Amino acid sequence: MDETVGPVTETTVAAAADTSCCGLPEWALHGPPEGRGTSPLCALPEWDAGATTPVHRGDRATRIALVRDRRLYAAGSVGDCVYVLKAGVVKHTATADDGRNAVVRLVTAGGVSGLEAIAGLPYRHSAIVLHPGSACRIPVDVIKRYEEVDSEAAKQLCQAWQQAVDDSERLLRMTHGPALLRVASLLQFLREAIPAGELIRIRRADIADLFALTEVSVARALSELRKRGLIAQRGNGIAHIDAHIVALAGAPGLSADYI
Repeated sequence: MDETVGPVTETTVAAAADTSCCGLPEWALHGPPEGRGTSPLCALPEWDAGATTPVHRGDRATRIALVRDRRLYAAGSVGDCVYVLKAGVVKHTATADDGRNAVVRLVTAGGVSGLEAIAGLPYRHSAIVLHPGSACRIPVDVIKRYEEVDSEAAKQLCQAWQQAVDDSERLLRMTHGPALLRVASLLQFLREAIPAGELIRIRRADIADLFALTEVSVARALSELRKRGLIAQRGNGIAHIDAHIVALAGAPGLSADYI
């Protein structure tokens, strides 16, 4: 099997939506558009970063494509924006004591990356795209003005901070147990995070980095899950993941390779 679990076609960017020409964007003044989620932080104008029309970057959010392996920001840098994911997965990495890049958080659709910028602090981790999608890059000044016109804004930001903690704790729980169960846990996580019908595109090397496994161990685990009918491959992407993959992967009959 190719080292890539999914195809590498790049995500197309949605067309730009209307925004105010100055000051706060329309989403902040009039509330979240219907169908874009309940969190105001996710109800953003879909401005295409590739458009040629001039844009006042300090006054509005910018819609960007998340291309696999693209780095949104580096640990230690001081930024002036946060990223709200529309689709895809972004991993947060930190340098471990042994020098390797350890994954400490997986951010999915609706999640917020780069919250440190709101407090004027350096980013604690590097943010790198794991699975392609799209995001809205929001200047901190926009968020601060948003807080002034919407009393719920502070509550939404607190919820975003709490979600960051929850994401890290869930990832921590995935790092324990046999390799097969770790890989199954990650695939279940991705099944919940990525829209139904979309191929899951993640490389064996990425899975190995997540759990400090070898690529050989990851390949064996994926092969075992296919043999049990818990995942189905289409091309070099994963087209189907059983809803009960973790429970079934832990059922009797485990190969000695996973004990």
